Amino acid sequence: MSIHALYADAIALPAMLQFADQPEAAASSIAELDAALPTNLSPDDAILTAASRRQYRLLGSPLPKIAASAWLLDRAFVLPHDLNTKFGSASVFLLFPDWCAQCVAMSPQFFGVVTRLNASAVYFYALLAQADPKPPRPLDAPILTPKPIAQGAKTARPSTPGGAKPELPHVEMQIAAKPVPAQLLMGTPTLIVPPETLNTFVATDFPLLIATDHNGIVRYIQTAPDNALVPGGLAEQIVDRITDQWPPPAGK
Repeated sequence: MSIHALYADAIALPAMLQFADQPEAAASSIAELDAALPTNLSPDDAILTAASRRQYRLLGSPLPKIAASAWLLDRAFVLPHDLNTKFGSASVFLLFPDWCAQCVAMSPQFFGVVTRLNASAVYFYALLAQADPKPPRPLDAPILTPKPIAQGAKTARPSTPGGAKPELPHVEMQIAAKPVPAQLLMGTPTLIVPPETLNTFVATDFPLLIATDHNGIVRYIQTAPDNALVPGGLAEQIVDRITDQWPPPAGK
């Protein structure tokens, strides 16, 4: 096993200590881990261990600003007015790039988890990272096909001078393009964010689940399984832990 893979596994311990609200123990654990690293790391190991460390350092820190350009739940694509300012009793974000088909396939679960989390004043946002910041266009019109000629009907063949071949009849057709991920996510609680967002959260595997407390402090960041949003799944378990460990003020 490579050193960076071992480091990625080992850093789970201080991350768990952070999640248990034991920052001093977490600091000691990460210091011991870093001290155990060889001094002559290969370039690949150095880059990847640095990435793991950078993602870990998001824990216990304010959530980086979400630079969204469109809100797919709103017909006018207007962003939520409290984005980046209010986090409810907790906030959950599911981050993925537009090429992640299995992430887009999770979209039918979005409304279910929103309904369940909102009952506890918890916010949920899916974050679709794509290069184009503009909202998606409506889906293309259906394919137009020429009307079939009735059976037995005769068609007139136009005469052409000099024995030239007759022109073929002109038929206009429109080819329907395959919908892009943003079109498939229309009407869901999804924000379009720039691709730089993936680097901000050091996202390499998808989808990435990020959760904050009521103050917008990152408490959890890990790759999520396909069933993370099911009733009683990982997302709800994480929220239960966060609201218990870092409860919001009364009345929030």
